[in-house]
Amino acid sequence: MKQPQRSNRPLKYPTLIPLIVMLILLSVAATSSNPLPPSASQKAIASYLTAQQDPNLDDEAKIKAAIDAYFTLKYEGQKLLEPQDFSILIENEALDWVKMEKDKRDIEIYVANLYESPYLKYKYTLDYDSIIISGNKATVQLRESNEVTTKRDLSTSYMGNLPHLFILHKIDPKGWVIYQDEYQDEISQGLVLQTKEELLQKANENYEKGEQQSSKFALQGEMVPNIQPFTLNNYPYNRTMAYNYAHTYWNTTNPPYYLGLQSDCANFVSQALYAGEGKTPPNTSGMGINGNYLYDWYYVWNNSGSRPWINVVDQRNFITGNSSRIGPYGSNTPNFCDINIGDVVQLQNASGWFHEGIVVGKSIPCGGAYSIYVASHTTNRWYYNLYNWSMYGINFTRIMGWHGN
Repeated sequence: MKQPQRSNRPLKYPTLIPLIVMLILLSVAATSSNPLPPSASQKAIASYLTAQQDPNLDDEAKIKAAIDAYFTLKYEGQKLLEPQDFSILIENEALDWVKMEKDKRDIEIYVANLYESPYLKYKYTLDYDSIIISGNKATVQLRESNEVTTKRDLSTSYMGNLPHLFILHKIDPKGWVIYQDEYQDEISQGLVLQTKEELLQKANENYEKGEQQSSKFALQGEMVPNIQPFTLNNYPYNRTMAYNYAHTYWNTTNPPYYLGLQSDCANFVSQALYAGEGKTPPNTSGMGINGNYLYDWYYVWNNSGSRPWINVVDQRNFITGNSSRIGPYGSNTPNFCDINIGDVVQLQNASGWFHEGIVVGKSIPCGGAYSIYVASHTTNRWYYNLYNWSMYGINFTRIMGWHGN
């Protein structure tokens, strides 16, 4: 088929597209006996289209309008518990990252439905580090943070400084569209190794396990492990001090402990556990500072941490098997109802145990994963409900105290 010749003349009516969008919205409202105002998602799309055709806006403002609409639809999906169509913002829906993003949003909405926990309100911020425009291509680096309150229990969680790398293309006459969004959080990391269906199956399993454990907990009360005496002196673990440390540093790094690791989750948890021993740098009496890199729990300031300090599996093995070394000791449990503030939660995907956080909240009575709130690094989170991680295998390390001389 012969393609029509494209005119080189400028558009006579630069706001034609957004006008059409608004006319459609008004038409839909007019056909209803109880017309509804445009939704937040509809407004976001209309604002995006208007911005692209506004001759008074520069390219940077138009790029930000595209990205802002993209995030608004993401958060609105969590509020409405319905996927929002963001295809108009995307250059090519067939790209792999678009499928992964849709799968990720589907998982988040499914799990929120499962736990009856839509967003009541949300606020997100985008901190732009750079916008580089070269012809019809733009490369954008930004950090996403949010503050989210859920409807079920009115709890508020926080996420800080999640890095995104966007690539956008300018396509005439539409304007700037998103070609790529590259980032990594807990769910996107899992989708590299497992399918959406596999993650949803695990979410269902954790939900059922939580329901069973909460029913048992209600009948029997909390289980208390039998702790045997050890060779070293035993000292109490201060959960309040561990909580306070996590609250202070959930969205930043404490300079003495900075390693520059791509994955900082276990390092962050170890710091909070050490604070729970009542210790702060440069005091090293609560760790095996002169110990073995593979088997002792220690951190050398401004240098490195041992494997049990910085690795999820090694940390758990150290704590649960610690009968004769300086540092924390405890027990391993898969029971949602058998943990408390200051304990550690670990996540397992197809590659193994890959992520962890520290418990900073627990509601009573126990209600499975929904009763537990965590703080973590790598993706910086505070008071994040554990049900958001329920698509993975979940294990807990319960801290009972620490050994010292």
